[in-house]
Amino acid sequence: MAASFGLTANAQQKVNLNLGDQTVATVQLGEGDYISFGRPEGVPEQKDVEVVKTETGKNYVSYKVETKQADKMYQHVLLLKSYVELLSIKMGGTFDENDEASLKSLFQTLMLAGYGSTGTGTQTYTFTDGVKDAAGQTQFIPGGQDYYIVTCGVTMGADNTPALDDDLSYTKVRTADHGESSETLSVEYKGIDDNGQATFDVQPGSGIKTLYLVLGKAKSIDEFINVYSYDYLMFTQSTQFTRDQWLALGEDNAQKWNITEEGDYSFYVLGIDENGDWVKAQILNQHIKPAADNDCPEVNITNYTSGDPDEDGVGSVAIQYEIKTKAESISKAKMLLMKENDWDDALNVYMKTGKYEKPSDAWAVYMDESKDAVDVTDAVKELGNKLNYSCGFSENERGWYVAVLAVTDSYGTTVTRAAFHSHMDPTNGEWSIFSRTFPVNDTPASAKKKAMPLMSGTVKMK
Repeated sequence: MAASFGLTANAQQKVNLNLGDQTVATVQLGEGDYISFGRPEGVPEQKDVEVVKTETGKNYVSYKVETKQADKMYQHVLLLKSYVELLSIKMGGTFDENDEASLKSLFQTLMLAGYGSTGTGTQTYTFTDGVKDAAGQTQFIPGGQDYYIVTCGVTMGADNTPALDDDLSYTKVRTADHGESSETLSVEYKGIDDNGQATFDVQPGSGIKTLYLVLGKAKSIDEFINVYSYDYLMFTQSTQFTRDQWLALGEDNAQKWNITEEGDYSFYVLGIDENGDWVKAQILNQHIKPAADNDCPEVNITNYTSGDPDEDGVGSVAIQYEIKTKAESISKAKMLLMKENDWDDALNVYMKTGKYEKPSDAWAVYMDESKDAVDVTDAVKELGNKLNYSCGFSENERGWYVAVLAVTDSYGTTVTRAAFHSHMDPTNGEWSIFSRTFPVNDTPASAKKKAMPLMSGTVKMK
């Protein structure tokens, strides 16, 4: 706020302008002259609440919030930019970091939802990877990432309810780039346990501070990384732990994932050490088949290949099956090879009857009625509940196919469908393998135990 004073008529006054104890200028004031005081040009007025200083490292963000009044209340929050971007896309379909109005609206929504903490007066806040903040929440702060520091004044209403002021502001900072850690990090797929849950063994070195874990369909993860980045995957889709938290989960036998759909999965793990440096580990394209909630035969594909290895126009497919039954023996097994489009068309005929909600509901009936399905019951029994299937394809037969095996015993039928390309190997032409069970007596599905979430491909307000 500017101040001024003037001189009355016929009065003169000499005014010294001092910098400290030293006079830097002298002004002679005459009648009608005055001096005004204010902030230098270009220096903004002090805000009620503002961030005046920031500092970042490979694994921390620190900032100083300064208030005009010593007892001024405010709300502040540190937000990962990648999270803000995906949340903005989910809520509004787009993200533009230059759209200040939209960003402020989103930040206000998050603050009203309870994001952040309340402070009073000038204070400095530091958030460090793997360390609990003042509110007791463990922070996860990776290097090389953009963050938004958001502040907004808070005023108590007449009913003693806090309300946000209209002075919300934000600034963007970036943590320092990480290095490569010398710590160890190993991962191993242990299979499906007795509860039908997928188990991975993750062993972090003693110097690892935090862990970020993502499990999801391999294709979905690949697409996510291509559209966004590895960093976005690990910091918006992961389940996060300190090393001690992860080891405690192991003691409780809770390092589990519920898998409900058969397919190829990828598991990504990132460890960040005490210096903020990274070590990565991953398992790619691990085929996982969930356990059935009934006693139908178990049909496993133990090996498969396809393609044109000699590049002479001759394609092939070879599949090895293993069958397990709780009955004395299987009663029937039928094998079908068909163009994928023809398979879809045949199932659509059944869908038109109105008896089925989705095409896979008709698999067992179609395999039982189809004249194209070959009876392989004797072959399966002769090989001790195994089957080796192979077929060749000419250049004219190039295309996408399904190989379908249906196995029936006294408890029901299991149908396993594998989709593949006749002239592409599995690394270039992705196989899609899916099984359905059709029990004789419907039994309620057992409740899955609590487990860690799979990658969702999106983010949500916490």
